[in-house]
Amino acid sequence: MNKPTPTVSRSAAHCQGFTLIEMLIAITVGLFLLGGVMTILQDTRRATSSQTEATQLQDSVRLAMSTLTDVIQTAGYYSSPLYSTPQASLTAGGAFTPGQAITGTGAFGAAAPGDTVSVQYQTATGDGILNCSGTSNTTGGNEIFVNTFSLDAQGDLQCTLTSALGVNTIVLIPAVTTGTNQLKITNLQILYGVQTNFALGNQCADSYLDATQVSARTINGQTAWNYVVSVRVTVSFSNPIAGQPALQFTRVIGVMNRMGVVT
Repeated sequence: MNKPTPTVSRSAAHCQGFTLIEMLIAITVGLFLLGGVMTILQDTRRATSSQTEATQLQDSVRLAMSTLTDVIQTAGYYSSPLYSTPQASLTAGGAFTPGQAITGTGAFGAAAPGDTVSVQYQTATGDGILNCSGTSNTTGGNEIFVNTFSLDAQGDLQCTLTSALGVNTIVLIPAVTTGTNQLKITNLQILYGVQTNFALGNQCADSYLDATQVSARTINGQTAWNYVVSVRVTVSFSNPIAGQPALQFTRVIGVMNRMGVVT
């Protein structure tokens, strides 16, 4: 005797798909997660770009500081120390008196663009002594280079070179003043190490003064600029990473023909 085949009754609920509300909720959650991922990706890219730009700017500042160091160290050099004198080799001109190798402007802590420093030295043709443009004397005779470092209103760190060819301005670090991440030097601050007690004869700085103070002072009957043995340069620049403090580089540069023993 045949038994009837039992039929399985399935609930209609087991056969239906997602409801419209469930689909909308799933899509909303998916879009929310995708938006979060995209935000994290953009922030990561922005942070990486800012960090790269900050590193590039720091490298540029290091290169510029190397140029400042090489030029300032050479202040007061003249081509024939055996047969000449600073007064005869470094003639007066502009803010320089005969024999004076360094001068500057500004009071330390003043508002941007800050201070300036100028150095001069005499070179012989072909001696390889460089100026702030990276060139040397090829005139066939002696030549005086005057190098003036300053910061312009746009935040460009520049050097104005006065030579036999005339006056030329070289931008060492150009400012980036457009776009999201603006990169520029914000201040240039300079102090001068001066040997105020000349009687010691050790040619060591015992005071650090700003340009205004040095200009107003005489030592042993001479301008205090003739007793500058070192220069302290501080370069401040904006940080392209949002929320991070400004960056600074400071370097103390000894004038090579002035520095004595350290006591």
